[in-house]
Amino acid sequence: TLGDNLLFDASSKGVYLGVTSETASNLLDDYEEGSFTPQYRGSAGSGTPTYTDQVGRYTKIGRVVHIQIRLVLSNKSTYSSGATVEIYGLPFSVTNVGAPPPASVELRQINLPEHTAIASFSDGNTFCHIKFLRDNENPTQCTHADLENNAVFIINGSYIHEERRK
Repeated sequence: TLGDNLLFDASSKGVYLGVTSETASNLLDDYEEGSFTPQYRGSAGSGTPTYTDQVGRYTKIGRVVHIQIRLVLSNKSTYSSGATVEIYGLPFSVTNVGAPPPASVELRQINLPEHTAIASFSDGNTFCHIKFLRDNENPTQCTHADLENNAVFIINGSYIHEERRK
């Protein structure tokens, strides 16, 4: 025991938090930091975008994955104009446990001023959709036509990944 609310357990290779006896739901046995390479894709058509910057970092604590993405296009390529915008390459698949959490997004070089953008995680996948919140409406998908060639995506958020490390 490491105090009243911490218990180290060598057999499970983790630390129990906030308890004085073993409770499986309070076992912290999975912490990881790393990087990944985010990619821009349109949902329809084909293309090969080019980038000025492609940086992704993550911290995974248990089943919660925190991400930070900076993705700067130098050429958005030739996806269909109505294709929805997707950012691929998340380090772990998304598991929705209720409503998918939105992530904060800063977008530059787009053709839709004065709208709030969010990244919406896609259940069972390793990508997120970019959406806009418009006046009193449901979120609307951002399309390939909404972007300039040199679009910038800065995404910060968290999502749930259900698998636990063995």
